Amino acid sequence: MDEVEVKLDDQLPMGSEIEIKLIKLDNNDVIIAQLSENSYDEYELFMIDPVHVQTHQLVHQGRVIETYSLKPWIPLSDECILEVPYNKILNISSPSDNVIDRYIEFLTEEDSDEFSDVSEITEPDNQEDIIDDMEDDEIASMLDLSKPTKPTFH
Repeated sequence: MDEVEVKLDDQLPMGSEIEIKLIKLDNNDVIIAQLSENSYDEYELFMIDPVHVQTHQLVHQGRVIETYSLKPWIPLSDECILEVPYNKILNISSPSDNVIDRYIEFLTEEDSDEFSDVSEITEPDNQEDIIDDMEDDEIASMLDLSKPTKPTFH
C-alpha cells in the first residue's frame, strides 16, 4: 500500500499506523477514510480525511455498469478528523487496492487545490457521453466479464 501523507492533529500521536477503510453508515453513506489505532474510543470512531463514495449506475448496451466517484464528505468543513458514533456505523471493511489508489489520488488532487468547486469534482455532465467515449475494453474491464460476479449484500 502506498504511503499517504496525513494531516494529523494533536489527537493522534506520530508513528500511529494508518489503515484505509470503508465505513458504511446507517443512512447508507459509504465513507472511505484513514483510521489509526487511536481512531477507536469508547463511543466514537475518529476518521481522518473522510471522503464520500458515491455510486453511479450507467446503462450501456443493455448492461448496467456501476461505477463510483469521490467527493468530500463534509465539503464546507476544514476539519481533517471527524468523529462518528458507533451506533451509526453498520460495517467497516478494507477497500480494494484500486479504490485505495483512487482515494490517495483524490486526496493529493484536493490538497493541490485542483478542485476549487466541489460541484465539479464528481458529477458527470452527461452519462451517455461518458459511455460513448469509452472504448469497449474499458467497459469490459468495468464489467469484469472474465470473472464470476459476487453479489453485494447490504
